[in-house]
Amino acid sequence: IRLIGRITISEATAGTWATAPTEVALAPFEKAAVVALYESNAAQSINNGSLTIMDFEDKVYDSHAAVTVGASWKFTVPTGFAGKYLVTSRVAFVANATGYREMQIYKNGANYAYWDFGPALVAGTLGSMNSTEILHLQEADYIDIRVEQGSGGALAMTGGATAIRVSITRLGD
Repeated sequence: IRLIGRITISEATAGTWATAPTEVALAPFEKAAVVALYESNAAQSINNGSLTIMDFEDKVYDSHAAVTVGASWKFTVPTGFAGKYLVTSRVAFVANATGYREMQIYKNGANYAYWDFGPALVAGTLGSMNSTEILHLQEADYIDIRVEQGSGGALAMTGGATAIRVSITRLGD
């Protein structure tokens, strides 16, 4: 006998198998990929000197419904999917030549890495920041992206969905 496939079904009620499969795999039984891509077309306002969680509110795809959107935006590792994750983010501030801009990644509510830090750019130029990190995450770990700016007043994010996005992909164990 040769096993060439597997179907996983979660029971809603003990002894019943009337629910749809939660996972279908062919040998060698690789786990389904965990992939999330979110964007923002909102002009989120970032207060001066205030580290703020980015709200990537527009879902492009989220294979495991692992993202919570809103003011406390976060990606939470789904049950059974601990491993290495590739996280890439891009944000853009409106043009402003004063102060500084920074982007950080947080893991479980604590700073994991200062991703990007720099001075404001020449007046009339968007302040775009891009960063990539590989993190080892356990089940239920969560991450979020935070930004800060020091222009002397509130400063909006800009550029639309293609300029403000986050991509999270499980690479493996």
